[in-house]
Amino acid sequence: MTDRSKEPLSRHELRQLLLAVRRGEEGAFSCLYGKYLPLVLRLSADFVPHYASDADAEDFRQEAMLALYRAALAYDLDQGEVEFGLFAKICITNRLVDRLRALERYWKNEGNRETDSAEPAVTPDTAESGDPAAYLMDDEAVRALNAIIDRHLSVYEQRVFRMYLAGYAAGEIASATGREEKSVSNAIYRIRRKLKALLNTL
Repeated sequence: MTDRSKEPLSRHELRQLLLAVRRGEEGAFSCLYGKYLPLVLRLSADFVPHYASDADAEDFRQEAMLALYRAALAYDLDQGEVEFGLFAKICITNRLVDRLRALERYWKNEGNRETDSAEPAVTPDTAESGDPAAYLMDDEAVRALNAIIDRHLSVYEQRVFRMYLAGYAAGEIASATGREEKSVSNAIYRIRRKLKALLNTL
């Protein structure tokens, strides 16, 4: 029997797998994770600093895995401009940047503060919460925000905003949507103004 675990997924197969992950089907995310494991390992290794411990390195891999899961939930299956692999890469990279900053703050604090056995340690996990409950609350906020976006933004504004959240610059969004960069910049300004007004009413 041919081992297809390392073969790339077709667009249809990927869509079905992402839908299975969202339904919480057993083994679905394990399958997705196996497909993108090389990306997870490469990106997490790129971000681990030279002074990091083995435990820190494992934290980076865990963060990359969680970012892949969140990417699977957030990816817009109905658009064709951005492939899931690129979207996942951006999500993982953004999360690892946050983790690296947290680790750097931790080591800076360790180097500057005086030793005090009574003082609770400031760890990367407390600086940037690794508590699963925090991720669940985060997901609730994302769902609430998505509901607001769907109700109050135009289709064009929705596309711009989701690409903006994924880390794309105005010029990249302009290329993907076929609009002028100034149009994208204006849309981002309008979106932020609308969301600020809407969120202030909640």
